[in-house]
Amino acid sequence: MESHVRTAVRWAAYPILLALTLGAGVTALVRGWDYGRVYSIVIFSGVFGLAALEAALPLQDRWRMTWRSFRRDLKYVLSGGLSIGAVNYVFGVVALALAQSQHRGPLADAPVIVSLPIALLVFEALNYAQHRASHELGGAMGKFLWRSHAAHHLPDRVYVFMHAANHPINAVIVRAFVMLLPLRLLGVSPETVLLFNLLNNFSGIISHSNLDIRAGAFNYLLVGPELHRYHHSANMDEAKNFGATLPLYDLLFGTFVYRPGVFPERIGVANPETYPDSNDFWKVMRLPLQGSGPLQGSGERALLQPDPR
Repeated sequence: MESHVRTAVRWAAYPILLALTLGAGVTALVRGWDYGRVYSIVIFSGVFGLAALEAALPLQDRWRMTWRSFRRDLKYVLSGGLSIGAVNYVFGVVALALAQSQHRGPLADAPVIVSLPIALLVFEALNYAQHRASHELGGAMGKFLWRSHAAHHLPDRVYVFMHAANHPINAVIVRAFVMLLPLRLLGVSPETVLLFNLLNNFSGIISHSNLDIRAGAFNYLLVGPELHRYHHSANMDEAKNFGATLPLYDLLFGTFVYRPGVFPERIGVANPETYPDSNDFWKVMRLPLQGSGPLQGSGERALLQPDPR
């Protein structure tokens, strides 16, 4: 019986969950439902539904969520939530100022079927550049970006709630300058914002799941677990796939890794002994403020080394 359920999850979960996510968004647009409520229901249902499947049918037992890792994740949820809340407040003020100045972006009057693909392409271009720079850029800026992003790569397992493991600085950079500012300047409609956020968060949640979910041909259209697990690999030769929602720029720039049915041998950073433990929250929070210590460039990831002093 369990083997049949695993087979169903493997091949049916991705298209069904994608259809339900988009279906809920489109229905909200057609029927005039409250966008915020629809978004919250869809996202929370996805998180807890996938978490329940993980508990019953994990892809790898070694990647299971534990009480210790869950307590760690809650700290990141709190710190990230406060940071994103502050960003949302600032951009709410910005949006009000733009409205008062009668600012109209180039997509203000575009239909959703036009503005959504453009918004995704612009976001992904900025995200790909920022994300890849966080792993590969050298110099002072490269150090700062990696140290701000490393919190997401220190855990040695991937599962749905682990998606929250992020440094507030990295969350603010992505939320403010990669997502919200471009959307505001483009002038996209609330309808486009709803579908954009549903797709973006769908990819983020499902791509961190500890489930044997196969997306098949969808891997060339949207980012899912088969692609993103390799981004978390401790093997830097395969730790690529920098896209968040679309793999387009990975395909264009040669950083696309897809090996159906094959999983990374180890998750995390290549040299974990040179980093604080991911459960040591305050040490991880201090990483971006530690400007000393050289970085070792590796082609795929720039890694911290111990301070030589």
